[in-house]
Amino acid sequence: MPMELATTNIDHLGLVAGMCDEIGLVEQVDKACGDQDPNKNLTFGQCVKCMIMNGLGFIGRTLYLYSEYFEDKPLEHLIGADVSPEQVDNNVLGRTLDKLFSLGVTDLFSAISLQAIKTLGIKISSLHLDSTSFHVDGDYNSDLEQDDHRIKITKGYSRDHIPFMNENFTCC
Repeated sequence: MPMELATTNIDHLGLVAGMCDEIGLVEQVDKACGDQDPNKNLTFGQCVKCMIMNGLGFIGRTLYLYSEYFEDKPLEHLIGADVSPEQVDNNVLGRTLDKLFSLGVTDLFSAISLQAIKTLGIKISSLHLDSTSFHVDGDYNSDLEQDDHRIKITKGYSRDHIPFMNENFTCC
């Protein structure tokens, strides 16, 4: 009886998923965020991994189109067993973003970065600061109480000289 084989093109996502696995990204996020809603098979860390893969997939998909993006990807290899594209939806991703917002991402980013440096054996002899700005769409309530852990959305996308666009400025 002949063996049946199937191939799937994952482009560069195997490298991205492999690096996320090597630095323990999913575990770090899950440790910080706790358990996800029991009606979903995805953890918060797996959702972050999905968002990273989508963001590095050269396609700027909105949250409700993520499941479509992952339809032709072997999620059992990239994310984990028993994950289907339909589970990567705007509800579970939105809950993840809400959870990250409530926790504050600065400390989590620092923990993940430190873990990556240790895991990869990177020797630090100097530091470099880099900054960028991102524009975002939608309505944002700037009247919410601000603290050091929240990203502040302001008006004015300076690179394009469009003063009414929402933007945030990130430095790392």
